[in-house]
Amino acid sequence: MRNRLSMKTLGLVVIAMAVIAAFDAQIDQVSFWPLYIGPVIAVSWESGFRSGAVASAIAGALLIAAATLCGHPYSSDFYFLIATACQVAALLILAWYVSRLAATEAVLTKLLYKLHG
Repeated sequence: MRNRLSMKTLGLVVIAMAVIAAFDAQIDQVSFWPLYIGPVIAVSWESGFRSGAVASAIAGALLIAAATLCGHPYSSDFYFLIATACQVAALLILAWYVSRLAATEAVLTKLLYKLHG
């Protein structure tokens, strides 16, 4: 079982993602959504998939908020929604993969400690 995400850590993740969203809202031609990968990876590694999914959902909400407040570069809202759904899906897949990798690493670490005393 992975560690539960503390409120302090969740607050730091939300603040980091809000800063990314603020930059994303200020720059019209470049999307900063890949920067959300860092917080999602950190949360997923430390606390598992459920927390990573929450971080991915927060990133999706911030992407929508930034586009709603400042506009988006897509030709229609439909294309924006498709792109945002794909971005959130990519973050969810990454959260799942990283949480599985962290769980595997924990099992292998325990095995190595047993083998080497």
